Amino acid sequence: MILMRIASGLLLAGALASAGCASAAIGEGARTLAKALVSDEDEARLGAQLHDELLNKEHVKLLDDPDVTQYLEGITRPIFEQAKRDRPGVSWTLYIIDD
Repeated sequence: MILMRIASGLLLAGALASAGCASAAIGEGARTLAKALVSDEDEARLGAQLHDELLNKEHVKLLDDPDVTQYLEGITRPIFEQAKRDRPGVSWTLYIIDD
């Protein structure tokens, strides 16, 4: 039983290591495909549409708490930085829904 766990762990580690080597090529391919499927203009239009739909609903309220906002901005900052590198023509904004 222990040998099976060790073997499974080594197999998983090997798979992850080999996937890591290919991730740069896959990442570039995924970005190219994403840009081909959804243009920067379409992405901005869809984001604006979703923003308007959410904020025009009576029961949707944005959170106005500086501590929570600062905390979530810290979490999302690296995500937005990567998104800006991948899609420099798209603007990214964090909205926190109070739910």
